[in-house]
Amino acid sequence: MKSLVHNNHIAPKIGWEVYITITAMVLFTLLEFGLKGVESSVVLIYGISTINYFLVLILYVGIAILAYKGHTWLLWGSGIAVYMIGYMFTGLDFAWTMFSEWSMILFGAAIVGRLTLRNEKPQKVYTIGLAAVLLFALVMYLPLLNIITEAISKMTATMLDNAKTTLPATGYSTEETATLITGFNKTSAFIERVIPSILLLSSVLQYSIGYLLFMNILSKKDNSVSKTAPFTTWKMPFYVSFILLIGAGMRFLGTDTITQIGDNVLVFLAVFYSISGLSLIEYYLKKLKLPPFVKFSFYLLLFITQLIGFFVAVFAGFIDSFKDFRNKEQLNLQNE
Repeated sequence: MKSLVHNNHIAPKIGWEVYITITAMVLFTLLEFGLKGVESSVVLIYGISTINYFLVLILYVGIAILAYKGHTWLLWGSGIAVYMIGYMFTGLDFAWTMFSEWSMILFGAAIVGRLTLRNEKPQKVYTIGLAAVLLFALVMYLPLLNIITEAISKMTATMLDNAKTTLPATGYSTEETATLITGFNKTSAFIERVIPSILLLSSVLQYSIGYLLFMNILSKKDNSVSKTAPFTTWKMPFYVSFILLIGAGMRFLGTDTITQIGDNVLVFLAVFYSISGLSLIEYYLKKLKLPPFVKFSFYLLLFITQLIGFFVAVFAGFIDSFKDFRNKEQLNLQNE
């Protein structure tokens, strides 16, 4: 560990990661902020959005590698440069969005790189980087929340108007049409309530993929780096259950605004608990050594049951957070 820190004081070599990361920084700034207000076709907009999504993944990996290899001045110098370039494109109107989005990527990735250099545990590295991503994502989305909600409401209203005419034309009776529209109304109303958690989860997903890619690339080149645990050992920390209980209390005991915040907390955490539950399920499926066809059928059943399958995974992940079914300490000894 001392040799890692010592080598960090020596001028690091300029490698492929520097050129790729800086190119991605400039290209992302241009595509994300330089084309604001420019009239484009729907196909072009979706194409640019897809490119930007992968550019963000490259940035999370590249910036983390720069931070890990000690390119401190180059990293923050490039960061200041993209802030300035971004401001030239956005002006004051979207400066806050540009600043918070870039800060989310820069600080999230840089924290991962630096803490990994210090050989911190992967769970700690991921959690602290996640906290930075969530902080700047909140700063980015909160001023835009009303605009996004109104846009989704208008889109939903348009879809409902179309459904009222298209469903009867395709053979649905008046009662069936009314039932479907009522169900769609309830679903859309719930989605509008949890838009904040959906937006945050979209940012968290990119960060999480970027983190896993970074750790995978780094572990292949540096044996001293603590590797991420196999998927079958993933679990939610016990302390998160207190946040879950607070969210539940807000959901059932608060005013309308507090209830909405509670809904978003529960939805956000439910996704993580469901992943932990799937990890537990996969662990036992492997332990039982079931044939691939049986495993596929089981996961297909979870998918077909939709909400029921989702809640089964969430419940399994929640229970596993304080009752370790996998005897994780023994697993860690075996891995060592």
